[in-house]
Amino acid sequence: MNTTLDSSTPVPVVCCQVATHAAVRATPELLAQWRRQPPPVTGQPLPASLVKHSEDQTLVAMAALHAAITARGWVGRSFGDWGVLSAANFFGRGGNAHTIQRFAQEGAWGVSPHIIPHQSLHAVSGTISQLLKIHGPNFGVSGAAQACQDAFLIAAALLAEGNVPGLWLLLSGHEREWLPAENGKSAESARPLLCEAVAMALVPAGSEDGLTLRIGPDPHRVGLADLTLAALVSALDAAGPMRGQWRLPGTGWVELGTVTQGVGSRR
Repeated sequence: MNTTLDSSTPVPVVCCQVATHAAVRATPELLAQWRRQPPPVTGQPLPASLVKHSEDQTLVAMAALHAAITARGWVGRSFGDWGVLSAANFFGRGGNAHTIQRFAQEGAWGVSPHIIPHQSLHAVSGTISQLLKIHGPNFGVSGAAQACQDAFLIAAALLAEGNVPGLWLLLSGHEREWLPAENGKSAESARPLLCEAVAMALVPAGSEDGLTLRIGPDPHRVGLADLTLAALVSALDAAGPMRGQWRLPGTGWVELGTVTQGVGSRR
């Protein structure tokens, strides 16, 4: 990964290429389908037992990752030296609420040991690292309402160090805040919430045309909306050249743009 200077201000900017990406929105019915038949991230069918205890955001992140790998023709490729960075909004809220309810009713015997590996912050990155046999860094970030904002800052740090040949950045959450109620259901039953995820493969900036990602530390840029998962999903789903720039509150900004090499334009 390389560090350059932004043309408008002398602050360092981390720049890399988005080798492939995918954005996914899933209904509860689709999540149930993936739980019965997990997205074949490795190119081979995966047993349902693998995701039996997984949080919904793990499933939707796997689906986004599978879509990104398939779109690039990377099925079966080795990612052993890569890293995995996942940022989930309110990850494990539903599962932990259900566990607390079970504990109140049944005591310790009502608490499943699977709550730790599947409902805690590093569950998404840990699951993906095992599936793709990744030996580079893997960890979850934040878990708060806008975890994606922290994820891009951590991604910039990992990319600037240049110690990994590539980084899978996985962002997930619900279209609006998911509030659990009794018996594992959502408190908002009028309209089922969609679960969203973005998967991006970040690699060193090269000579190819394509989507690039820039992350800068200047917190004084004006006129930018705060980065949200929903905004990122919409930008990646939009027809035509992809472009978007958002503010990372209090810290900097992130920009997606399609670059044509040799012309020097960003469209």
